[in-house]
Amino acid sequence: MTDANNDLPQRLAAALRANAHARCWWVALSGGTDSAALLDLMAGWCAEHQAPAIKALHIQHNLHPDAPAWTALCQRLCEQRDIELVVHSVTVESDGDGIESAARRARYAVFESVLGEGDVLFMAHHADDQIETVLHRLIRGSGPQGLAGIPASRRLGRGKLVRPLLDVPRSELEQWVHRRAIEAVQDPANADPRYARTHLRHQILPMIERVWPGYRQGVLRAATLQRQAADALLAMPLPHAQTALGEPALQLQQGMDEPALATLLHRWLLTLDLPSPAHSRLLEFSRQCLHAAADRSPVLVVGDVSLRRWRRLVALTHTHTHTHTQMPSPSASLIVGENRDTRVGDFTWQPVESGWALPRGVSLNIRSRQSGERLTPLNGISRPFGQLCQERGVPPWWRDSLPLLCAGSTPVWAPVIGPLQGLSELPDARVGDAFQPEWHAPLPRSLPGLPIEWEEPY
Repeated sequence: MTDANNDLPQRLAAALRANAHARCWWVALSGGTDSAALLDLMAGWCAEHQAPAIKALHIQHNLHPDAPAWTALCQRLCEQRDIELVVHSVTVESDGDGIESAARRARYAVFESVLGEGDVLFMAHHADDQIETVLHRLIRGSGPQGLAGIPASRRLGRGKLVRPLLDVPRSELEQWVHRRAIEAVQDPANADPRYARTHLRHQILPMIERVWPGYRQGVLRAATLQRQAADALLAMPLPHAQTALGEPALQLQQGMDEPALATLLHRWLLTLDLPSPAHSRLLEFSRQCLHAAADRSPVLVVGDVSLRRWRRLVALTHTHTHTHTQMPSPSASLIVGENRDTRVGDFTWQPVESGWALPRGVSLNIRSRQSGERLTPLNGISRPFGQLCQERGVPPWWRDSLPLLCAGSTPVWAPVIGPLQGLSELPDARVGDAFQPEWHAPLPRSLPGLPIEWEEPY
């Protein structure tokens, strides 16, 4: 073997040792040259070292007539190395972004569903993949995060994704497979000029190499510098805030312009592991945030969550929050002192020894506000519901779904607003049986574990 190939297991070893604490090692196995080489390298290392259980994961996309044959090849590769193969068949449906993007989404959805807590999935992306990704993103006008290329590792579902071969050229993996006579799939899509990455690989990069033979090292070095710059940018403090309902938010800064706000929002989404929209969409939303009238609430939908401006905040909410909120029926009761989860949030009770309180055991109804309803805060004056919400900083998207606790039809308490005059109709609470409610709104506390980087599918 060449010196490079003799060194290949040692170059992989650092990543394997760093993840030796994992519960299980998974290898994403397409059957192609890259993943077949990775499987063989990991099997060889595990034969000589203590390692977690190793399994291979093959996704059958059902997009090519030879897909069953590729699955059978993966089975042979695993049987030869005494490795368990797990096969998932998926249906790929394009939603306008192209079949390759749809296949990638389906593939990663399976990865997330399969990985358990403490599992590590190894993928065979290599140096040439990294170079193609960086150049493709450069052409698309990406910023530092995009030009940082494919990350060597990141969270994925409940586990972790690791790419241990990002500094290994494709040619070395091809040599490894050839010299060890490893069977591998030859996917015709890799030579199809209709795909941008294939055109870049077979037409553009060979031309660049003829003029600049060392371009690979330069691109990889640039990607490393961009990764460092992106990490430093993400580490800068953000003007974190929250709404009166506890939704995460950013505080709009005095004198901020549209590009600065767009950059701030982009950084915030990345720190939350949420996909960032196109820069043009962020710029337009930033323009609306900075210049829309005070009574407007611009919205930017980002998958399952939305960004909403209100006053000097940009808040993060569920996309469908408060749009179709179903309040419990008026007959639904809440017993003072007994915690309960409802469609409009969780109610818990805190014992109190002084001040206003509700007596244990009293049955209360839950409902939303009625049109034109006025409420009277305890020891206050009657005012329209909307005015009370304005005074207490309740965002407008919450007001139709804010739950009221009622004795019969009379409101006695509302979140943020607090105790209401209707309390006087309830019996006095004795010490030891006196409670105040706490309401935990259905906020996006568990954000989706989406990848923070975009990758061209391959």
